Formats: sequence, C-alpha cells, structure tokens
Amino acid sequence: MKITFTLKRLFLLSLLFSSAIASTAQLEVTPRMLDLGELLLYTTKQATVTLTNRGQQSITVTEAATSASCLSVDGPMPTIAPGGSAEVKVSFNAQLVGHFDKAIYFHTNDTADVAILHLSGSVVMQPSVAKDSSAFPYHVGKIWLSSDNLEFDEVGRGDTPVQTLQVYNAGTTVYRPELMHLPSYLSVEAVPKRLFPGRAGQLRVTLNSKAITDMGLTQTAVYLSRYPGDKVGEDNEVTIDIVLVPAFDSLSVVQRELAPHLDISTTRLNLPAFNGKSKVKGVVELRNTGKSSLKISALQVFNPAVGADLSSVKIAPGHKAKLKITVQQAFLKRTRGRLRVLMITNDPAHHKLILNIQVGNK
Repeated sequence: MKITFTLKRLFLLSLLFSSAIASTAQLEVTPRMLDLGELLLYTTKQATVTLTNRGQQSITVTEAATSASCLSVDGPMPTIAPGGSAEVKVSFNAQLVGHFDKAIYFHTNDTADVAILHLSGSVVMQPSVAKDSSAFPYHVGKIWLSSDNLEFDEVGRGDTPVQTLQVYNAGTTVYRPELMHLPSYLSVEAVPKRLFPGRAGQLRVTLNSKAITDMGLTQTAVYLSRYPGDKVGEDNEVTIDIVLVPAFDSLSVVQRELAPHLDISTTRLNLPAFNGKSKVKGVVELRNTGKSSLKISALQVFNPAVGADLSSVKIAPGHKAKLKITVQQAFLKRTRGRLRVLMITNDPAHHKLILNIQVGNK
C-alpha cells in the first residue's frame, strides 16, 4: 500500500505532535512563536525567552537543539524549581537572504519532555525605507548614522571584535559608504557596497587587538566620507573607544584566593551643578580588601573635561586611596562624550572598572 503525505497533512501532523508534547510537558517556553522581523544580511538578532517549569519536580534543561547552525542559545542551561522560571538568550545569525522559519528544541532530564520555540522572519540585502528617522539621529548632510561613536569594550589580547554603524541614505543619488583615516588596527566593510536612496546599510568595523600595545583605553577618530574627495571635520567625525583588558583565565584557585580585591565607594559619582563656577570636584574612595597589593595599571578619562588624580597607584591589603575627580565647564562645552573614568587593575574580579560621573541634573 502506498502512502502519500501532502505538505498540508505533514503540517497537521506536526501540530498534533507539538500538541501531544505540550499536553504532557513540564517545561514551557514563552513565547512559543517569535517573529524576529526584518534582518540585514550578515547581522545577528538576539532575543530573550522564558522557560517555566509547570511540573511538580525540579527539572534541568540539558540541551538546546537547533534546526539550523544559524541559531544558538547563549549561556549555561538552567535548573528550574517547580513553578519557577529562567530566562535564556537566543541568537539568529542571518547568513542567507529570504524568509526563514526555524526551531529550537529545549530538552530536559526527563527525556520525554521537550519545549519547542519557533522563530521566523526575513533576511534582506537592504532593509525597507526607514519609516522612523529617530533610528538615525546623527545627520552628516544627506547621510544619516545610528551613532557618532563606536565602543569596543572588554577586549582581550588577540580578539577581533566587530562593531556596526547603521547608515541611511537620505539623499537622491547612490551612495558608497566609507570611513576615512582608519588607523592600522581598524578595518571596515560596507554592506552593501552601494546604498540606493531611501535605503539603509551598515559599516562593519573590525578591531585587530594585537596591533594595540597598551592596556586600557585607546581613543581615535575616523571620518565618514560623504562623496569622493571629501575632507575631514567635526561634522563628519566618528569617535571610537577601545578598552583592552588583561586576562586572568589561567589563574589557579590559590592564586585567586591570594589576589587583591578592589572595593569602591561608588561607581556613579554625582557632582553638584556648576552654578557659575568654572569647575566642580568630588572624591571616590578605593579600598583593597584582598590579600595582596592592588595595582592600578591604567587611569584614564573618556572626556578631556574630566580630571582624575589618584593618591596612590599601589594599595596594600587593608589600605585605601582617594581618587579626586574634577570636571571643568569650559572643556565640557567644547567636547562630547560621556563623563567616565577607566581603571585597569590586577584584581581578577575587577580588572576593568568604570566610574560614571554626572554633573547637576544632566
């Protein structure tokens, strides 16, 4: 006897199978259907879903099996108490143009228990005409950008991270996206190479961290080219911040127990308004509660309006130091960028520490 399954019958059987699983499963995923919308080719979209244990016993999610290599689940799989929930992050890496309908299967220590997450959307070479210009708040003539600053944070030696600048062509002619005056440790790829009027694309900037010698903060400026032969200036400047951090992965348990430990009085310093003064000041206290000397190998500011003065760059166990902060109003008016101080230390738990500064109500 010959049996023929039509696509419609297969779809109905799939629904019946999913329903049978759902009726007995302890694990439930919310939402079950996730629409990722429109994605640009070669970009990654991340979303968070909730896994809930509807059963009477604790369960452990043992595996997140995917129907395609473009899907991934980040982080360790959780153990969930009865009635409890856990959030997990899922990622879709857009590698092919067209509509997609994929699935992730969450398996538990109960081999009969599985929760299915369906993901759908479409991948395009160029996204549809921008309907909301707020997504591109920085205008360089007829070329609009998603930001005038890129940050490469927590970069380890040897890493090659990528940061993306979204670009929109608000002009009437075809535009070739390009960044000028790139230093040797940065490279850029335009996707697509040509941007038609009313279309958006990307400038994907890649960092070669091996070409940077110093730990801590490295800042540079590159410039968006609006047309062939364009010149550089403040109006087409894009700033780039890079924070290179030391690695402590190879430390043994004993070495970690004997390591220094940085305690800071605050990571957000609120300073008073200027009120006619040329500068405002504040103090932050650093204390070493570890078992060996704490060393501050880098102390740097992101904005030249900020001054930072540390009473000691080496703090013995049980001792403390004062970090004096000054913000000058004259420089603040002429510069851009958030008010922050970066510290690089030999504390494995706080190898990089950022102090955020707020002046008045700003």
